[in-house]
Amino acid sequence: MIRDFLWRDSPQKRASHHVNWITICQPLNEGGLGIKRIADWNKAATGVHLWDVATGMESLWVKWIHSRYLKSHSLWEVKVRSTSTTIWRKILAARDWIKPKVKYNIYSGSNINICGDPWIDGDGLAGHFGERLALLFGLNKDSKVSWLIVNGKWHKPR
Repeated sequence: MIRDFLWRDSPQKRASHHVNWITICQPLNEGGLGIKRIADWNKAATGVHLWDVATGMESLWVKWIHSRYLKSHSLWEVKVRSTSTTIWRKILAARDWIKPKVKYNIYSGSNINICGDPWIDGDGLAGHFGERLALLFGLNKDSKVSWLIVNGKWHKPR
């Protein structure tokens, strides 16, 4: 609709493009019309949804996602299923560009999954060292980082 308004003389005839879309989408103070690119807006909205699920935001939708798709798995390691909705597929695809930017504050470690959450340079323990090391230390997919902290200090399992 915006395209037709900007680049048509009449409903039947197109006009020549005097200004490209990239310029139109720039802020007003930079010479554009301040129109938001839908691709950028969609990417940002998808990232917000992923962040809401990752941080366990209190909402009915996030609770439903956890019970329907995640169950006891980490958001960062869950696989896309053939029954997944389009939006869930897009949210999981957003992990590729969000995961490298995620930084964790450990605090007590009670909310961070050792194997699945990307708390060590953008990956979990299993991603860095393999499932066998995790099993060797007696860790399972539900183990939390707090298991490695004793009296406020890091402690290596035996």
